[in-house]
Amino acid sequence: MKRIGFLFVVCALLLVSVSKALAADATYAEIYTSDSGGNKKINFDLGETVYIHYKIESGKTADIKVMFGADLDGGPWTDLSGEGVLTHDPSHGAGLYSVSCTGAETVIIAYGTFNVIPELPIGTVMATVAAFGALGSAMLKRRK
Repeated sequence: MKRIGFLFVVCALLLVSVSKALAADATYAEIYTSDSGGNKKINFDLGETVYIHYKIESGKTADIKVMFGADLDGGPWTDLSGEGVLTHDPSHGAGLYSVSCTGAETVIIAYGTFNVIPELPIGTVMATVAAFGALGSAMLKRRK
C-alpha cells in the first residue's frame, strides 16, 4: 500500500512539472467567427462566407485550419502572427465545422465550432399552411 501511495505522489509531481514546463512556452491565441459586419456568429446559412478572426500573442506564430468531421475544409493557414481575419467558404454543405489554432508543437491553443444551416423555403410555406389550417379549423368550430 505504501508503494502505491509513493508511486502516485511521484507520478503527480512528474505531471505537474511537465505541464508547468509546457505552460512556460505556450502560445496564447483567441479565435472567433463572425459575419461580414464583424458581429460574432456561430450559425451560418449555406453559401455564406465565414470570417475567422484571430489574435495571437506578440512574438509567437500559430496555424489555423477548418475541419468538417475528419476532412480538411479550409487552410491550413500557417505561421500567422498578430491579429487578422481569414475568410472561408464552407465546401461540405450543412453541418458542424471546427476551427482549430495550433502552436509550434501542434497543441491546440484555441478551438471553436460553427454551424452551416440550410434555408429551406418549404419550411416557411409549411408554417404558413399550418397557420391557415389552424385558423380555418377554429372558424369551423366557431360556426358549429
